[in-house]
Amino acid sequence: MHLLQEPLGGATRPQPGQEGEGARLLPASGAVAFAGLLPPRVPRQLLHGWGSPPPTSRCSGFPGPPEGSSSLLSQGTAFWRGRQCSSNPCQHDGVCQDSIRSYTCTCTDAYEGQNCNFAKNECQHKTREGCQHFCYPGSESYHCSCAKGYELGEDKKSCIPRDQCACGRLDDVKIMTLKEIKTTCHRRFPWQVLLLNPEGKGFCGGVLLKSNFVLTTAECALLHNHSAGQVIDVNEKHIHMRYDEATGENNLALLQLREHTECNNYQHPICLPDKDFAEHVLIPQLAGTVSGWKQEESEVRGSLVALQVSYLPERECEQILNTSLTNRRYCGHHPEPVDGQLAGGNFVAHDYKGTWFLTGIFGAWPTNVSNWETFIFTKTSRYMMWFKQKTE
Repeated sequence: MHLLQEPLGGATRPQPGQEGEGARLLPASGAVAFAGLLPPRVPRQLLHGWGSPPPTSRCSGFPGPPEGSSSLLSQGTAFWRGRQCSSNPCQHDGVCQDSIRSYTCTCTDAYEGQNCNFAKNECQHKTREGCQHFCYPGSESYHCSCAKGYELGEDKKSCIPRDQCACGRLDDVKIMTLKEIKTTCHRRFPWQVLLLNPEGKGFCGGVLLKSNFVLTTAECALLHNHSAGQVIDVNEKHIHMRYDEATGENNLALLQLREHTECNNYQHPICLPDKDFAEHVLIPQLAGTVSGWKQEESEVRGSLVALQVSYLPERECEQILNTSLTNRRYCGHHPEPVDGQLAGGNFVAHDYKGTWFLTGIFGAWPTNVSNWETFIFTKTSRYMMWFKQKTE
């Protein structure tokens, strides 16, 4: 089995001279542009997240503020005439003091924020306040931690990349003007991997978890066995010990590469979120991006596709697909049916304050399903211990 870092333009065979070069994840020939691939009915949003005026954009998987909420920017500028404190903007017994075209809130010990609207011991996921990655509430205050390859900044909230292998980064993403957002909708995922069979044909997708480990489905990993004497770039396959082919439960496999990939702008791992963060913030509250290939007759065809999906409650999903779900799987919904069947091993990820986190792996639609707008994902947050055991 070969592995190919996703190329520009979709699934291809290795170039001449590459097949015999041994255990390598071949570098992409260029950045993949996702212009026009994301769905047209994406909610208004901004690349750097909650709490800002939402321009029209098709680029990000990060939704805007909930309906009825106001942005952080407006909270401090809405009272520029007269006595700003007359509207009592300071919450939780905060003391308001007028100034020129503004006001200042002095908060009690238990609260913070411009309007004293945040409890110091509660995590603030939907605003620019709080932790950039992981947050843990406490009795008096919350504390933050970062994903692999990052360290806490001086403010004890931001996460600073330590090296090129810091996970989940898209180096071409920056805070852009409205005009730039409307005209530049590029998405390339340097953790995207295509699995190749011995004939050099793509058959499944995968995602780079570490510099020498790729996550895919057990179903994909079992499709092609190692051949005696063949030079391959997968050193070992770890099929989940409780994989059930009949039900699709625990449909995961880790492919251990013979060599570590070199981290650069074109190839580095995606981040794995904490379990609570994934299941209480990323999956239910943020739109996810499914990225991968379509499949025809056991082969990957065409270029990469990217679809934005929203969380679908368990009971509703079970009714639509006429199936039952365990707590190790969850459903996502796309506004329109997909034109063609997706390949196994495609992934769903979420952009949280500029860092991408993996939440699910797509296996296959049940054989009796014709509703190709509802997806079932294996919930990767339920397998953190297994990932750790196999990769460390």
